[in-house]
Amino acid sequence: MKYLNLILCLCLPYFVPAQIFKGLPTGKERIESSRKDFEREVLQLVNKERKKRKLKALLWNTQLAYAARYHAKDMATDEYFDHSTKDRLPNGRHKTICDVFERLDKFSEARIFSSAENIAAGENTPKQVMKSWMSSKLHKRNILDKEAKYIGIGYVEIRGSYYEDYWVQCFGL
Repeated sequence: MKYLNLILCLCLPYFVPAQIFKGLPTGKERIESSRKDFEREVLQLVNKERKKRKLKALLWNTQLAYAARYHAKDMATDEYFDHSTKDRLPNGRHKTICDVFERLDKFSEARIFSSAENIAAGENTPKQVMKSWMSSKLHKRNILDKEAKYIGIGYVEIRGSYYEDYWVQCFGL
């Protein structure tokens, strides 16, 4: 028995953690970032791109960051890549729980209107993910939206998950 416990302790870090929440988020979930320094660097890179075009810098919004981290972790643990929130069923299929704006509205403060979301997976540095987003017409449009005022960024790294690195940007007006 002693050896079984040792084997379990040594192997547990290699398993993808089970999702601790299912269904529609409440907006009170507080997922921790895997690397807050990565999130800060993405914010700097976003505002650098905006400054080049004489656009106002986006302000960090903690509620939008919680929404972004929630979605990044949800995609990683339930093994999907989509703007809609999904739950993984026992048969391996996915059930759509809500769309992006229904999820964002759960996390948003009354004074902030959620406007857009960018997702990415597989890029393992802030520079790589920003290059991907800026190379995509729709993602770039969200980053450079003149009306956007707020941003929340989530980065979740789960080794052993499908893409391992999951990124989400949530924008607000």
